[in-house]
Amino acid sequence: PQLERALAWILNDRDLRLADEEEAVQCLFAWRDTGRLLLLLDGLDELSPEERASVTDQVRNFVNHDRNRKLNNRVVLTSRLTGYSPVGGPFQEYTLKPFQKGEESRPFLRNWLHISRPDWNEPTLEQKTDDLWQQLQQQEALRRILTTPLILRMAAENYARTQTVARHRSELYRQYWETLWERAEERDAPPELKETCFAALEALAFHLHTGGKNDAQTVETVLREGAKKLLSDRQPVSENDLPPLLPIVNRQMGLLVRVGEGYRFSHQTFQEYGAAGYLAQAWRKNRVGCWRFLQPRLHLPEWREPILLLGGSLAPEETDELVRRVLQAGSPGEAVLLRDLRLAAALIGKGIPVSEEIRNAVLQRARFYLFPPGIHRLRKFSLFPARWQITVELQVRAVEVLRSLG
Repeated sequence: PQLERALAWILNDRDLRLADEEEAVQCLFAWRDTGRLLLLLDGLDELSPEERASVTDQVRNFVNHDRNRKLNNRVVLTSRLTGYSPVGGPFQEYTLKPFQKGEESRPFLRNWLHISRPDWNEPTLEQKTDDLWQQLQQQEALRRILTTPLILRMAAENYARTQTVARHRSELYRQYWETLWERAEERDAPPELKETCFAALEALAFHLHTGGKNDAQTVETVLREGAKKLLSDRQPVSENDLPPLLPIVNRQMGLLVRVGEGYRFSHQTFQEYGAAGYLAQAWRKNRVGCWRFLQPRLHLPEWREPILLLGGSLAPEETDELVRRVLQAGSPGEAVLLRDLRLAAALIGKGIPVSEEIRNAVLQRARFYLFPPGIHRLRKFSLFPARWQITVELQVRAVEVLRSLG
């Protein structure tokens, strides 16, 4: 069966390391036929509708085989509510409640620290958990997202390695990539290829985020082109100077996973961070061209996270210019929607360093909609008085801006 063979391939690739993959298949079948399997299949919503239907059918076949022989294996499927449809059959459905308060996430942090550092005894584990928890509480940009399990996991794994805490999300992702690279080196990845692989991943992330193909040949080509672009800035590069990069970022780093005949990032947020890194390089080389690409995408949902992460990937003076351009973008409907203002505030609210001048410019723009000086005079003498209406909706959006600024 296709599902069992796919699971056996993953198991052999990550753990068993048997020379003959058929042995791994037989091993998995033996576990299945003795009722010793617990399958955790995460991210059903991240598949295309066609892939989702295929996987669901295979899971049903597995469960029916299991029930007919009374083997009592267990299967857990997870999906975000968006894109979910009932699997049916014997599956029971549960909606998981997210962390409601920051304190609820502390045991989660402790468990990940314990997994990452089994050498820490109980007192050390408690002390390190307290230290990590307190440092996260002190970072306002991260404190707001302490209900997100992925963020907590990355923070815990990074802390277990470095004993430090990132200042904002972009830095958190960078630290996590560093953590994954250390694991890759433990799996014999060449140490000198770290920055090369990071640049290659950023190029691939941008390629995928702009709708590029994800088959193995295309992915390897994009990775190599991204790597050669980085290296060519330092020295001439030939095709033979680079080993295949896909096995490194897939098997040794684990940032790419295989889905059907193609590849994707193990989590959408890693693709968004990689795309932001690619944009940061473009910003440094050609700000006008990069802004020409960004401006029509400022308020597209799929580009919001890359733009926010871009702010944390730039130097402070570069971030100032990005926020200034966003604030002055003049997007359609800005007088009513305040989208540019809110995005500028969101960039600052993510904890990225900006000058007081830029911060005050955003603050004063928001304050205008709450305490508009001379607004009645403007309305009285304007040829278009409706333009100077300050509605409740505008004031609510202005409050959102102030809240983002902290």
